[in-house]
Amino acid sequence: MGHGGNNIIPNVHFRKINGCQAGRKNRVFMRTWLDQAGRKKRRSNARKAKAAKVFPRPAAGLLRPVVHPPTQRYNMKLRLGKGFTLDELKEAKIPKKYAKTIGIAIDHRRRNRCTESLQANVERLKLYMSKLLLFPKKAGAKKVRKGDTPRSELQNVAQNTLKEIIPVPKPEKRTRARAITAEEKEASAYKQLKKARTNKHYLGERMKKAKDAAAKAGTGAGYDLSVTTFSPDGRVFQVEYAGKAVENSGTTLAICCKDGVVFAAEKFLQYQNAQRAQCGKLLLGCTVRKFHQSFWLNEQSSDRYWSVRPFGCAVLLGCVDEDMLLTFPGKQAAKTEIEKVLAHVHDEKDKDFELEISWICPASNYQFSAVPAEQRKAAEAEAKRTLEAEQETLRNSSVTCSTRGTETMSFNTAKLFVLLGVLVGCRGQWTAGTYVTADDIRMAELADDKAATACAIRDSLELDDREKAREQLEDAAAGNILLELMTEAQNNAELVDSLAAELPGKLIAIATPLIMFFLVFAIYILICCWTACPCCKCCRCCRGKRNIPFIVKLLFLLVIGGVVLALVILSSLSTRGYSRAVEGFDVTNCAAARMVNATFQGQSDPYFLGLIPVLNIFDELEGSLAENSQFINDLRGILLDTQDITDSVTVATATLDLLSAMLSDSRNTLPTGTFHECAACGPLASTLSDVSSAVSAGTAAALSAARVEVDNQLSGSSLVSLRSSLSTATAPLVELKTTIKSSFTPFVEDTLMETLSDQMNANGTVASVFMIGLALAIAACAIIAVLVWMCCDTRRSDDSGEPVSSPWTYRCACCTWCCGCYYTMLAFFLGGILLILAVPLSSMCLIMEDINSQMITDISGALEIEIAGPTGDMMGSMIDQCIQNSTANPRLLDLITIEENGNQVTMYNKLVVQTQAQITTQFDQLGNAPSSSLASSTEVTKLTQMLRDVPLDAMMFPQQSIGSNPDYQPMLGNTNLAPYIASSASCTSFTVPTGYSLPQEGTTTDGIVDFTLAVSLEGYGGILDYSPTTCAKQVVCTGFTAPDPNAQYCAAASRFMDLKQDLRSQNRFMCRRFRQSGSVCDVINMAQSGSTWTSDCLGATVEEYGCSLADFVTLVQDYDQRLANVFNRLDTATTQSFTKIQTNLKTLLDQYFLSKITTIGNGVTCGFMGESYKGVIDGMCYGGVWGVQAVSSSYAACAVVTLLLVIIMYILWRLSLDNVAADQKLHGADAVVPIIPT
Repeated sequence: MGHGGNNIIPNVHFRKINGCQAGRKNRVFMRTWLDQAGRKKRRSNARKAKAAKVFPRPAAGLLRPVVHPPTQRYNMKLRLGKGFTLDELKEAKIPKKYAKTIGIAIDHRRRNRCTESLQANVERLKLYMSKLLLFPKKAGAKKVRKGDTPRSELQNVAQNTLKEIIPVPKPEKRTRARAITAEEKEASAYKQLKKARTNKHYLGERMKKAKDAAAKAGTGAGYDLSVTTFSPDGRVFQVEYAGKAVENSGTTLAICCKDGVVFAAEKFLQYQNAQRAQCGKLLLGCTVRKFHQSFWLNEQSSDRYWSVRPFGCAVLLGCVDEDMLLTFPGKQAAKTEIEKVLAHVHDEKDKDFELEISWICPASNYQFSAVPAEQRKAAEAEAKRTLEAEQETLRNSSVTCSTRGTETMSFNTAKLFVLLGVLVGCRGQWTAGTYVTADDIRMAELADDKAATACAIRDSLELDDREKAREQLEDAAAGNILLELMTEAQNNAELVDSLAAELPGKLIAIATPLIMFFLVFAIYILICCWTACPCCKCCRCCRGKRNIPFIVKLLFLLVIGGVVLALVILSSLSTRGYSRAVEGFDVTNCAAARMVNATFQGQSDPYFLGLIPVLNIFDELEGSLAENSQFINDLRGILLDTQDITDSVTVATATLDLLSAMLSDSRNTLPTGTFHECAACGPLASTLSDVSSAVSAGTAAALSAARVEVDNQLSGSSLVSLRSSLSTATAPLVELKTTIKSSFTPFVEDTLMETLSDQMNANGTVASVFMIGLALAIAACAIIAVLVWMCCDTRRSDDSGEPVSSPWTYRCACCTWCCGCYYTMLAFFLGGILLILAVPLSSMCLIMEDINSQMITDISGALEIEIAGPTGDMMGSMIDQCIQNSTANPRLLDLITIEENGNQVTMYNKLVVQTQAQITTQFDQLGNAPSSSLASSTEVTKLTQMLRDVPLDAMMFPQQSIGSNPDYQPMLGNTNLAPYIASSASCTSFTVPTGYSLPQEGTTTDGIVDFTLAVSLEGYGGILDYSPTTCAKQVVCTGFTAPDPNAQYCAAASRFMDLKQDLRSQNRFMCRRFRQSGSVCDVINMAQSGSTWTSDCLGATVEEYGCSLADFVTLVQDYDQRLANVFNRLDTATTQSFTKIQTNLKTLLDQYFLSKITTIGNGVTCGFMGESYKGVIDGMCYGGVWGVQAVSSSYAACAVVTLLLVIIMYILWRLSLDNVAADQKLHGADAVVPIIPT
């Protein structure tokens, strides 16, 4: 209804005023509400009544989505929508029909225009499903079906009486304060708007300039286009130039094959002394910068003007990536083109040449090398045979190949292109092994050929509306009754019982056309047939002559015309079903062949290596890792030959650790009871730490780590575990190969789908033509009957001359409805049979399309498969990731898990990460050349010099706290003795060297002898020797009385001298040494005897023993010689082992282990299965099954329309028959009028 006044058009959110929209007529419809309290109470009672009526369902009704209002003004708000979209239900994994039964509103018209709304409503559905309680339909414990909430959880359940089942989320309107960023401060909205306006203003002009520049570049504008040798118009000169270039040069070809590249080079021999059989070399990089720039400009010109000037090809570059092909495979077309080129090029040359054929493929270990002589000889023999066959064909067909006056091409040319044709596969021939049988290879070859032929017919099915087609399949499957029964069944026997009990009832509803067939047949036999019989007297009580107006007859004609038209259209629609079924079978044939071909041989996009290559690699790996294999023996030989590097690193590390332990031991740095501390131990330990870091980061440690890692991974229990892991990883792949092979053998080996397609194509056409022909015949009879009824229903009687009814009307009508009954029964019968057949087929199609881990769990009981534990998890992951997620390409080894130490580990982690990656990481730390000598390195040189130059007793100073000790503090009162309270434990004075970060660098420290001399000069009694004798002297204090301060000075000096004597004479220090086989071992005596070392203390234990200061100092200072011996051996071992480990060992590992593990890890994917599986589903279900269902629906509809036509014709027959009978009775004839006149 229109709005009042010249106002804006209101939308759904404008409120009405007093029951009417705003406008000038508003006052006419004004109403007032006076009893607001009463109305409030009535509304409350109504809500309570509604809640009680729908209990226990939510009072708010159905769950509805959260949507944004459509108008610009309110679009930022949220409100409840009408229903969830089909995409939201699919994302939440809730079937459409099931959603309707659990209180979820559905709106098939709404679409998700952004991911945010989709995810928000999916989360809303998941929240609803997590809180959903389903009450059993019937009472009793046995009536609880699968999916219902247990009765124990339904006690005292409160009804949801909220206005909204799940409230609409309220946005937070308040914005939290935050600091303004520097980018926001610097940003200028004005500049951005100005720049946008400028870009918009000059957009057309810039596009025009770009277009002109592109046209100028494409046509060679700016280039000299005059008629010269190199000009575009000088075509004759250009051809002559190219011909001369070809004549004076050899021909080089390269073909990209399925898993490699084949090169063929025709090298002219200018003189006989030329060296033969050399594979071509490739030089990368330019040594001169100027030449590099010129080369780049030439390349640019070649790319730009190749269509103008005849540039030649200077370099053929071919490479192979193990993970993926760099270009698409070449097939028969490449061979054909090579034949054409070589046949027309080389025969024009009369020069001796050498044919060199090389390749890059798995057979050559992915290296550029010549084709083996044996394979080349076999190819030459095949070339001769092929050439003779082609020549015989040419002679029989009276076709000659004339080249320079000869009728046959030269054998060299033929040999060249036939060899290339033979070698175009460049594929290492697959051989049967442990996991790959000869039948598997034959199946792969058949699948390749079948995919090429079948997909050439039709490779994809185009669906106009996939959702509508799926709904039709769901209707044909009776609500997917098969999945419902399989979900409820606990085992296979229960499934069989459920099918026997419930399936007939479902089929009765589906098989209505078949029931109608029996019903129509019974009616026709029992009633209609006897009614039309001349002897029958029934149904004649209402007979009489009826004058039907012409307008009624015309109406009959129009109705029958419409019915006939519908009949013909519906009959012809069956052709569409047959055509779709044929297309579906063709697509299924192609998709099945592709799936087998991709599974067995692999494909490039998405990348998959193929089960046959993968299983062959696994077989090779198991053979390589077998005991006493060539790989293991060679590996053990290299490891044994490089044992010295590990021993050298071990000895060096142990020696450094031994010295570091002594220097960091508190019993040496702070000897107990001596009040002295080692001032050089800290800097010495720091320098030692630098040496240890240099050793651990050096080449020797990296070589040893790589060797040890290889030894740990490929020996002992690790090797046994690796073999077991390979067997475990192989089992699912073999099972997958067997499953694919057994499932798709009829599609590949047999001609099942071709036969089915041909039969459907031929018989379907015949059936369609037959049904259309019958429909046309019945239509013709019906139209004739009505036309006779309209135009020739009356005629003049021969006796009286009065008009009487013509018998031809009822005769044509009788013929029509009798034949219509036959057509109806036939159509009902065929439609019913096909509809019944479509029920299990449609159900299986829906199950196959919706299969996922949850469905497998639900139907596992009926299928009697065990899905508990890791096996079930792997099966579910493979289905979800490989089949349902067609856009991804996950690694299959990531989905296969094994148990290791009680934990589940993926096979990729076990083979690649834990084994291959750890070995590769160690080798990656190695450089291309060994590092500089450790013995002459800066760190080691500094350490050895420091050990020689800094005796530790000279750096053993009293602690600072000794000055506050009452036993020694009086010495500070004597100015002559006070400096010696900081004297070292050395006998003589010592000048501290610089450059070592030592305390008191460059100063001279006093020793014990200096202190003794100072005491004797003071005249304190006598100076005596200690026992045992050391450089310290005993101070004897005599001639002093107690008040004399010299007595305190002397006593303190005596006690300080006793401290020095104790430090030098007692075993206050803890030394360390190696002990091996019960005797002391010292690396200072290490020597080499042949290939063995003596006194290297390898495997020795560390022994601690008490030692004096002198012994400790000597032991530490002698470490310069020990370290020299250790590092010289380490440098020698590094030089000798570098090539053996970095080159030989790595090459051996790459050849037999690492490269294969990498190939398996990245090549065993399953993304190909999703697309192939979808193709099979599309062809079989949306093509074949949908076509059968469409044909059955067409037949059933034809039967219904024909039944209507039969009823109309029966009425016409009775009307015309009664008129004829009335006329004959009027003229004295018998009341019963026969159908066929006598």
